[in-house]
Parts: sequence; structure tokens; C-alpha cells
Amino acid sequence: MPARKEPTAQSLNRYIEIATRLCKNNKLDKYIKYAVFPNFKNLENGARIDFNFPVTAIIGPNGSGKSSILHALYGMPYNFSTSRFWFSTTLDPIEEGKNKGANRYFYAHLIRDISKHVETKKIRRKRNESYWEPARVSRPDGMQAIPKEYTEKEKRISGSGPVVSYL
Repeated sequence: MPARKEPTAQSLNRYIEIATRLCKNNKLDKYIKYAVFPNFKNLENGARIDFNFPVTAIIGPNGSGKSSILHALYGMPYNFSTSRFWFSTTLDPIEEGKNKGANRYFYAHLIRDISKHVETKKIRRKRNESYWEPARVSRPDGMQAIPKEYTEKEKRISGSGPVVSYL
């Protein structure tokens, strides 16, 4: 078996160029543009992460929510359940109710077939605490308004309509 070559600065720069071009030309289906956390574990209410480049680093001390963010990202455009990783710890407690309301987040991701970014919201419902479900647009959380008219193609692709808003 031949020895594995280590990446060079030149090869890494080439990959970065390719990824940047794909992102700018809307070729990365389901690419997450940003994520907003109106109430999610111990993150600051309204925390927002913009993914302006195909590689993003999340850094911080223990208990600052790095893993919680990754767990939410896991459940985003491919509809995996955030509940798989939903548990409370001393450093990363789960608090609901009071002034914060239900735990929730929303994110914008690309739907390549219609060449648009859409916002999708997920919320943890009290009736089944291990289930995160799509929810209607919430303007107080900072989501964009739903357009008044969809094209026929957009209706077919987005399906449920009120769950997403187009950017």
C-alpha cells in the first residue's frame, strides 16, 4: 500500500477555492446559511451563527454550548432528531417555560432545486419531550415573513408551506 500523502498548502487552497465557488453558485444543496437559537439550552437567547464560509470553527470553554450547537446542526436539513442528544447537565442545563418559552431554533438552508434559501423552525413540544417538530414561522423569534405567493415548483418542493419562509 502506498504511503498516504499529507495535504499541502497548495492542495488545501485548491479545496478551499472549489468549496467557495460551489457555495457562491448555490451548488451545495442543504447548505446551512445560518442558525438562530431563540431559546436553546444555555445559549444566549437569540444567539446566531452565520456560516459565511464552508468551514466554520466553534470554540469556547467547557459548558459554553459547543456540543449543543453541533447537536442542533445534526438535526437540521436532513431531519434527524435533535432529541437523540437532548439531556441536561450541570454545565449545560435545559430550562423551559418562564420568560423563555419552549426550546427552539431555526435555520436557513439552500434548496438547490429552487435556488433559494429557506428558513425552517424546530421546536421541542411538551407533550412529547423527546420529539422536535417543525413549527410555523415566528416573527418575534426573528424569522422572515412567508411570501404571499409560491411558484408551483416551490409548493411541490417545500410541501407544507407554512413551515418555511423564503429569503
